Amino acid sequence: MATRRAVLGLALTAPALLVGCSDAQSAAYHLRQTISVRTPEGPRAATSVLELTVKHHPAGLPMTNTYLTTRPRGQAPYTFLSQARVLAALLPSSDLPVRMFAWHFGHKHLNPRAAAALFEALPDLVGGPPVSVPPNLWPRMVLFEDALDPLSARPVIRDTPQTRLGAGVHLEDFQIALIPPEPLTTGIETDMPWLKVVGKQPIGGPIGENKRPKTKGAAWADRLYRSQFIRGDSAD
Repeated sequence: MATRRAVLGLALTAPALLVGCSDAQSAAYHLRQTISVRTPEGPRAATSVLELTVKHHPAGLPMTNTYLTTRPRGQAPYTFLSQARVLAALLPSSDLPVRMFAWHFGHKHLNPRAAAALFEALPDLVGGPPVSVPPNLWPRMVLFEDALDPLSARPVIRDTPQTRLGAGVHLEDFQIALIPPEPLTTGIETDMPWLKVVGKQPIGGPIGENKRPKTKGAAWADRLYRSQFIRGDSAD
């Protein structure tokens, strides 16, 4: 029997916007992310489409020598491993998509010339085949033992994700793939309703304090914020 593969997919669509501000330029793309996990009961999968704005800074940002940044708008992909347990891949940090694309093109270091070439090449990625990305470039992942309880959050260690996901549950691959434009995904607040009320505080804030004393799960929840699960709406 062929081995089922667990895939977290990332897909970039054609640019929706290109504008200039001083020397900086930005382009907005649609990005599709898909989590697929192998479990004893069979594969689990979920897809999230978000908007990713990529900004090119030809002169570099002050004191950081950063030439490309990104900003997502939308929600994180997540999938239920059981009736209550849910795995979520947090929205990427500003530099993570840049490092993924740089790795795809073989850039070890994004100097000004490489950053400019990468920014110009992004539209050409549309329509290409999926590409597996090494685990060190996967987004941070979180496991909730109970999707309704933010205090049940547990980190998923990249090197040994199965130790957190449970026996027979494996997250094996992360892919980027290019797709046509699709509507942005919504609905994460239905399955994780506490996202509607946490605001800008950590997800383990007053909700946890009112519910039960602080635990290890609550301590981890204190490191997580709503903006890592959903960004760009009126509550962000």
